[in-house]
Amino acid sequence: MKKTAIFLICILALCSCEKRFSEDWQELRLDFESLVLPSDKDESSINIYYNGAWTAELTDNNGWIRLAKTSGKGVEALGLLFSMNSGLSRAATLTIKGGETKKVIRVVQRAGFANPRLEFSQRYRSYPNGAYKVTLSFDTNIPSEFFSAAVISAKKDGYAADWISDIALEQKEDPVPEEKQSQFPTGARRYVSAIVQSNDGGTLREAVLSVILQDAANVVYKDSITIIQNPGAAYLTIQQTDVAKKSGGERIIPLSTNLTALYDDIDLSVSYPDPQAVDFVSNVKIEGSSLKYELSENTSGVVRYATLDLSYTDLDGVVTQASPALSIEQTLFDDSFDDIELTTANELMAWNGAYNDWASTDHIRLGADIDLQGQEWTARDFEGSFDGQGHKVYNYTVSGDGAVGFFSSLSGGASVSNLILGSSDGLTYDGVSVVTLSASSSAQKRAGGLAAEIKDQAVVSNVTNFAPICFAEGLTGGAAEVGGIVAYVPSAVSLSNCINNGDISLSGGSFVSIYVGGIVGNTTAAMTLGDCSNTGNVVNASTCSVAYTNNTASGASMTAGIIGSCSAAATLNKCENAGNIESNSNSVYMTVSGIIGFNKTAAATMTSCVNRGNISCAPVTSGSNQLIRIAGFVGHSLIAGTKMDGCENYGDVTLNNSQSIYRNWLGGAFGYCKAVIVSNCKFNAVLSRGPVAGGKIGAIVGQDDTTGGLISNSGIAGQVGGTALTSENFLSLIVGLKNGSYTTNPGSAGNYFLSE
Repeated sequence: MKKTAIFLICILALCSCEKRFSEDWQELRLDFESLVLPSDKDESSINIYYNGAWTAELTDNNGWIRLAKTSGKGVEALGLLFSMNSGLSRAATLTIKGGETKKVIRVVQRAGFANPRLEFSQRYRSYPNGAYKVTLSFDTNIPSEFFSAAVISAKKDGYAADWISDIALEQKEDPVPEEKQSQFPTGARRYVSAIVQSNDGGTLREAVLSVILQDAANVVYKDSITIIQNPGAAYLTIQQTDVAKKSGGERIIPLSTNLTALYDDIDLSVSYPDPQAVDFVSNVKIEGSSLKYELSENTSGVVRYATLDLSYTDLDGVVTQASPALSIEQTLFDDSFDDIELTTANELMAWNGAYNDWASTDHIRLGADIDLQGQEWTARDFEGSFDGQGHKVYNYTVSGDGAVGFFSSLSGGASVSNLILGSSDGLTYDGVSVVTLSASSSAQKRAGGLAAEIKDQAVVSNVTNFAPICFAEGLTGGAAEVGGIVAYVPSAVSLSNCINNGDISLSGGSFVSIYVGGIVGNTTAAMTLGDCSNTGNVVNASTCSVAYTNNTASGASMTAGIIGSCSAAATLNKCENAGNIESNSNSVYMTVSGIIGFNKTAAATMTSCVNRGNISCAPVTSGSNQLIRIAGFVGHSLIAGTKMDGCENYGDVTLNNSQSIYRNWLGGAFGYCKAVIVSNCKFNAVLSRGPVAGGKIGAIVGQDDTTGGLISNSGIAGQVGGTALTSENFLSLIVGLKNGSYTTNPGSAGNYFLSE
């Protein structure tokens, strides 16, 4: 009604202008050559001057504009009716004909919103070598119908980039992301796809892909993105294992890849090795430089495992795969381990698997005996407190490279107490548990029943090991260190009430040096051992298999019932060896004994220690410079002042050599020493040896190489080479060779006596 009224008003206005329209208009004329309309106006008109009949026609209008009439006669105002514009500028062509004359007017309606534009989501995208279908997104507030006329191209320096093909505007539209909504409040996210071909040129290349749109008012809207392709191959790199807590939740794993621009096309797949524990991984996605996924809470009572594979296959069929795949392990624990009690095998194995969350403040307790049912236990470095509360862990195996044991190391003030390993009843070996150094790329090869290494003032008390310790056949390299409790001690520690019942054996190998002890293999730091004992047989040759070869050390081979080698002050109180100690090594330098194999650098003190095991050495070859020290207590004491008080030896000492040896020293207490002090000790053993080229044998000392030693008290017990020791013959037998002055008065201070 409103439009009709306005139109009639216009006609009346024309009729009232008598002078204006009184002329005789022989030629068709209009009062506009073009007409530009605002977006919010819904009608307008144009004056036609002609004295005859005329017609009017609209073309290219897409229905947004119409004419009040399409023909007329004489001078009239032609009404134009149109809808309000909510989009870009739009245009139509108005053609008016009168007689042989035709007038064409371009009618334009301005854009119906402010600041129309488009913008790519990124300024550049980079791709590795390969053939890819790529999808590029841009945000725009321009309605989709206007993009039918868009021009999309990829160029470099004004020329088409022929390595980018099949460029197309996708029909897909999404809402503008939240962070862009303030810029494009009524807009949408649109997509351009293209094919990027393989880069066979061997150099980096780039092109600019543009979207260009021009509206009816000749305003250009455009944006571009730079596409870069490197000659290098695609890669996907991710960590090997993710250990997660019981509660699960979102996990964020760093991801390294040059397929960043193709995240949406990377295949993410999850598999589960246990059919009883599936579908606990969800919402797997890649964001930024991270792989993200969610884990449900683990209420299954067992550790759950999953494998997450990442791969991408390009258009040429080339597969890029993360290798190895990500192994997901969800434990049974949630909080820290500052105070936790473990009662089942699943819990103990789960705690072992959660080592990434271990801390020096951890306090672990065993609430029950735990049968691991033959599972492989992994040695870890531990810094907290582990209290077995008298419980047992049994039926397990440990093997590895370089440093193996129930723990690989105890450090940072760690403590382990009240624990029994390798026995179900606390009295006998379980028949399954074993610690094996199976391979080693490390210069140091260490294996211990409790730990490969103990340091940093760690404290170990009331620990019993039944698990045997073996070296795999044929290992070679630097030092081999083996101990029934610990292989190596590099800094001050304390061990008390520790017992090793497990046999120790080294298979045939070739090493620079070998250190084997029933309790400690090698210590280079001061340590204290109290009430520690070994009942396991310590064999410096393989007993892990029926057939074996002997070990060879180009340097030293040191074997003993308590400490293989001690290069610092050691204090031993009430320590006892009951295992047979045997060394069949082909080493150049060998020590074999019941308590300490080699005492170096600082004097050792032994109080109330006992050896009950037989000590033997049977080298299978002879060498022009082979040296052997063999004794009931210390094979070789290099430092003056080493003391023995109240100690007893009941083990026979035997050198079973079948051929001449360059030099050997054999004694009931010391094979070779410097100014030792022996008091209140008892010896009841047989000392014997085969053929020798040189060396000494003595009931107490094979050779004392320094003036100042003291063997006090009187009385003789035992025998040497089948000869009973008596007061008549001890002077030549107690000490095989003594440098310096030597008194024959049994009652004088400084004389060498043997206590009963």
